[in-house]
Formats: sequence, structure tokens, C-alpha cells
Amino acid sequence: MGAGGRSRLAGVLWPSDLPPPFKDIPLYQVPPVVPPPFWEALAPQASDWSALDLPDTYILFHGPQDEGALRRVLEAWSWAAGAVGDIYPLVLLDLAESGQARLRELATEYGVANTVRGLAPMALNMLASVYLQCAAIFHPMEITPWAGAVRLGLACAKPVVTAESYFADALVGPAAYLRPMDDVRGLGAALITVIVEEDLAASLQEAARQRAAAWRPDSFREGLKRAYRSALGVK
Repeated sequence: MGAGGRSRLAGVLWPSDLPPPFKDIPLYQVPPVVPPPFWEALAPQASDWSALDLPDTYILFHGPQDEGALRRVLEAWSWAAGAVGDIYPLVLLDLAESGQARLRELATEYGVANTVRGLAPMALNMLASVYLQCAAIFHPMEITPWAGAVRLGLACAKPVVTAESYFADALVGPAAYLRPMDDVRGLGAALITVIVEEDLAASLQEAARQRAAAWRPDSFREGLKRAYRSALGVK
């Protein structure tokens, strides 16, 4: 089915700051974009925020929710939880009720139940507030090309710890702390470093601001118009 659909594919919209993912399909490169709420820093409604019952300081994971992904996150977190988890617990976003139940089971298995929280899906404005209030973004796995956790975290000028990969290296540049994909312990240790070493965290934050400065919706809209005109052969 995938091959059949691909046979009719005229091109792919792709962020202009990432290397091409393949060679045999035309790419329409468009400026990357981050949704407006992540730029506006709107204060959340007090009632909505209190309902989340978040601690004053926390680390954020927002990514895949399958069994393998949760185990990878918790394994990496287990190397950091003892040092920073009491003050900076790990909050996992967008977990359905079944996902939260499974997270609690796995967190107990990995010995980190007291330092892990799961939150249900929420409105975009509230999601942006949760990002803007966190201490760091932890993403010990492959990134997504568009508005995934690493890009959103950089847009919010947060210290980011993620795994090295073809796309991550291009996306973050000097604006994140990267460790090899297979070094799960090193990813946990890197998280401790960005929390404990304030100068490093500040340096990453400044680099993130510079990296994300162009990811505005107006640039994306203009780039998207050009891409469609090009695809349709319209000048």
C-alpha cells in the first residue's frame, strides 16, 4: 500500500533546516514552524494550571508512547532520577488513561515511581504553558522533523538533552546536549549535567533562542505558498 501511494507522490514538504530524507522524491523545502502559543508565553488560567498539579520544577518528555519507547525513557531516566528526580521529576505528556496506567507499572519496575508523572492530552495553549514552565526537555530517541518535542523545546529556549542522529545533529547544532543513541546511561548523565551546571544550561538556552529565531508562522506561510506554486507550476 505504501509503495502504491508513493508511486503517485509528486513531492514532499520538508523543513528547510534538515538534510533531505531521500533522493528519489522531489522535496519542497519550507521554513520550519512552531505554533504561535509557544512564542506568545501566555499565562495559563489559574484553575487549569492548578488542575494539572505540577511541581514547581520538572523535566519534560513528549514523544512516542509505545512499550519500547516508554522503557527506553525510563531506563535512561533511572540513571538521572537518583540525583535530580526528587526536585526535578520527569513529566510525560499526552498519555491516555491506559498509557498512564502502563507508565505507573513500568516506573515501579524501573524503581522510579516516585519521580515520574504522566499527563493526559491537553489543549495546545496549555501544552505550550507546560513547555514554557519546564526546566529541561529530555528526548533520548529519534526526533521528528516538524514540531516535535526537541524543536518545541528549542523554541521555548529550554535546555535539551537528546540522542545523536542524522536529523538531530542538523536540527540542534550547538543548542542541545547530545549523546550517542546507544548510550542510555550517558543520556541520563547528560540530563544531570544540564540541571546541575547552570552555566551550561544558560549557554544552551541562549543557543536555542538563536537557533529558533526564524521558526515563526509568518515565514512558514510564505514558504508554503511558494512550495504550492512551484508544485502547481504557477509563477
